[in-house]
Amino acid sequence: MCRQSVTIAAKPDGQTVWAEDVLRKEVYDQHGRFLGSVTEIIQSPAHDVLVVTGEKEILIPLVENFVREVGEKIKVDISALAE
Repeated sequence: MCRQSVTIAAKPDGQTVWAEDVLRKEVYDQHGRFLGSVTEIIQSPAHDVLVVTGEKEILIPLVENFVREVGEKIKVDISALAE
């Protein structure tokens, strides 16, 4: 089985991490509110997209404008996303 990697813009130097290390991580918005967990990563030509499933499904581009921190949990700024 081949491991899938994704580039996390919020990591130092655009560090590449394994998709399996991002899947199932909890995601919180800029105000500390729990949004859900990463259930899928969609790969696209422009950038990867996190599928976050909680009360509703949210698609979050995997770019530093949205993904602010990746660690034990993922912190995102969703203020620019359309409702």
